[in-house]
Amino acid sequence: MDAKLRRTRGTMPKPPGRQTYHSSVVWGMLSILGLAFCWVNALYLLRLVEQTSTDLQASEVIVHAARANASVLFEPNQLPHDHTLIHPDKAPILNLLQEAGLDVRTLSSEIVASIPSWSQVTALYGHQPRIYGMDQGVCDAFQQSSNPAEHFLGVAGTFNTGTNLLAALLIQNCHLPARIKVHGPGSPGIRWQVPWGKHTPVDDEDFRQRHKAAHDQDLEADNVLAAVAIRDPAVWMASMCRHPYAMRWQLTARKDTNGTIHCPHFVMEETDGTNHSVPVHVRYSNFTRHYESMVHHWNEWYGAYLDVSWPRLLLRFEDLIFHPRQVTQKVCECAGGKLNSGPFRYMVESAKKGAVHGTKKTNYVDAIVRYGTSNHHWKGMSRADLAYVKQHLDPRLMQIFGYSYPTQPDM
Repeated sequence: MDAKLRRTRGTMPKPPGRQTYHSSVVWGMLSILGLAFCWVNALYLLRLVEQTSTDLQASEVIVHAARANASVLFEPNQLPHDHTLIHPDKAPILNLLQEAGLDVRTLSSEIVASIPSWSQVTALYGHQPRIYGMDQGVCDAFQQSSNPAEHFLGVAGTFNTGTNLLAALLIQNCHLPARIKVHGPGSPGIRWQVPWGKHTPVDDEDFRQRHKAAHDQDLEADNVLAAVAIRDPAVWMASMCRHPYAMRWQLTARKDTNGTIHCPHFVMEETDGTNHSVPVHVRYSNFTRHYESMVHHWNEWYGAYLDVSWPRLLLRFEDLIFHPRQVTQKVCECAGGKLNSGPFRYMVESAKKGAVHGTKKTNYVDAIVRYGTSNHHWKGMSRADLAYVKQHLDPRLMQIFGYSYPTQPDM
């Protein structure tokens, strides 16, 4: 028992001595060195973050696009250095260009800076396309009419409203299976214009049924679903000044007392202080139509398409720019069609071909820059012109398609 007690006592720890004190000092010094190392490491990491800030900004582009349900097609390190400084809200536009086959890495810093943000686009035209007729039973009415094997999808719209772009998107990407089944793959059912003429007014039903454009002599008008392009009057009117096609009015441009050129213009100021509207006339292939003003032409031409009883769709030109695939698919399927297999084919170069369209043509990047902001809205108009426009634009058309009036008559 005593021996066991002695062995137990022999294993008890010794009281602190000089050796334990030295160990505490060593551990204290090591702790201080560890803290110093952590501070140095933190400073290094902070500097590293500063040096890679542009990469982080590019990452924000991708993250923001993903949160906005955008289809991310490029990585941060794929963008040129200058492009990483863009606002994250431009990512959906850059993705759209990338989908269209453009290498965004080759775009200059100036072009990237001019590209609108997605917020600017949606502030003008909303987040979704507007296609009038989709919710009015047009699609079922057309598909159930006559023989689907004889159906066509054709394009219409007044001048400068994107009819060539719409036709190109449909021809390159859509087909009507019921027609191909009977007539073969050489007849996909998509036509670049309606048989009565894409620019022809439709307020005369007898003329629409009888008149046939070139190469459309054997087509029945009721076998064609019309896809009608409309364009924001805020920019459409100025485009008519650049290229009026068959429209004519008294003066194509005029100068005010300050020497500023105004076009388009809707009000003539007489020397006696009175004003009157500037009438226009349009020379169609078989007749000439007179309008009180360019505004009235826009109102009456599209108002007639709204009021017809036969199937048709009205869609915005702007949606062909910012939602090309979605709009093409909806219009195609409404006619009983399907998108072609393979990648969607975008129109990167101008869809306008030939001298009749003038020398200044707009490619895809130009169109996005021009129509993605309000910078070009209501340009070239005087105070009297803007007041006239605000008073006479058809409120029904403006509401249906979400277009905005001039905010102030003197803007």
